[in-house]
Amino acid sequence: MEKPVLDPNDPQGGKAYGEMMTAREKYLDSINKEFLTDEQYKDVDDLELKLDQYMTKFLDLIWITPGISIIRP
Repeated sequence: MEKPVLDPNDPQGGKAYGEMMTAREKYLDSINKEFLTDEQYKDVDDLELKLDQYMTKFLDLIWITPGISIIRP
């Protein structure tokens, strides 16, 4: 998983991180859509809610765990 280069002289340093997290969220959304349209999971109760909760938890994990590299958008 790529990390944004943080330059202490760049006042827009947080912008690169925000863009990276937005890209990851879009990537996870695309995976979730595959689950939602898969016939195998049609009987799972509250699937959309569960997937959204897992995605939020995963993105929080990325936020607090330095060096984690699980997905690459």
